[in-house]
Amino acid sequence: MKLYRYKGCGLPNVFLVNGYKEKITAYGAAVTISDVEGLHAAIADQLVLKPVALTPEEFRFLRTALEMSQKKLGESVGTTDQTIANWEKGNTSIDKAAETLLRMLVREHQGGNVIVQQFVDRLNDADKQERLESLTFRQSKKSWRRAPGAA
Repeated sequence: MKLYRYKGCGLPNVFLVNGYKEKITAYGAAVTISDVEGLHAAIADQLVLKPVALTPEEFRFLRTALEMSQKKLGESVGTTDQTIANWEKGNTSIDKAAETLLRMLVREHQGGNVIVQQFVDRLNDADKQERLESLTFRQSKKSWRRAPGAA
């Protein structure tokens, strides 16, 4: 049985029995994977259930499965994007609580938990639309207050 080593997910230990086609193009050999999203969901399911600590590559895979930036995951687990980057590079040990939360988010998100999906989507949307909100103030006789209805 010929196995295909699937490097497109960023993990060194994923092999496919089928669900792919090899072909020769003008640029050389190429492989197409059928249902990449389904394959990535299956990989994520296995990683979430893995009984030992995640590797840095697996941690990154799960974060990207949520389409979450390092910054937003860092904010969610109470750390910085630089710390997340260091975990994913293997420079420092991954915080166990952060790993557990990431596993739970992935599991619930992929399982169709609407509340978790909304939470993750809200974080991702905020990351995409990050902007400084304009605050407009009005001075009254006693103090400054935000002007109602102001942008």
